[in-house]
Amino acid sequence: MTSINTTEQADIREMLVVHRVFRREFAVLPDYVRGVPEGDHERRKIVADHARLVLDGLHFHHEGEDAELWPLLATRVESSAELTKRMEAQHSELATLVAEAERLLPTWDTSTAEELAQVLDAINAAVLTHLAEEEAEILPLVAEHITPAEWARLGEHARRAMRPNQLPLMFGAVLEDCDADERTLMLAGLPLPLRLLVKPVIEPRYRRYISKVRAR
Repeated sequence: MTSINTTEQADIREMLVVHRVFRREFAVLPDYVRGVPEGDHERRKIVADHARLVLDGLHFHHEGEDAELWPLLATRVESSAELTKRMEAQHSELATLVAEAERLLPTWDTSTAEELAQVLDAINAAVLTHLAEEEAEILPLVAEHITPAEWARLGEHARRAMRPNQLPLMFGAVLEDCDADERTLMLAGLPLPLRLLVKPVIEPRYRRYISKVRAR
């Protein structure tokens, strides 16, 4: 088992902030789908686009953990092998559900809305279980065994993976419920050019976007 210098601990609050977004958005997606009036193609597109954004965000988040985090923990914490395998299995289960949601999204209408909503319900339930275990079991290991530079690679992975039109919306979602300390923390992890765009560009764009998503 390898521990890092405690003065170089990764700040696990970043993960808690990101998890908050997934809890918030997956909780409401099924109701958004069920609430689209028959024949309202504009509203259906808004909901479908938001579902894709959140599903992609989850996918890239898990992809980063699979690539950057589990291998490090497996090397440094021998006792974590069973735990990381369980995390990987949960990722696989969620990937299957996400793929089913993505299959239904392009053509869903009134006749298939409930089927899609039930898949999103299943994703929400699986996400809640997974995030709770990750926070209780994985994050303490991260604080002890992962350096800040290694931890930062998870965020970098997600930023590289997201499409240019997705990144500002997802980061706006991340900042939405941040308190002052969390906001400072999340902004510090951004490259300077992107950080300078947050207040004048990213947050106004996100507010316009999410106001349409949440309109009923």
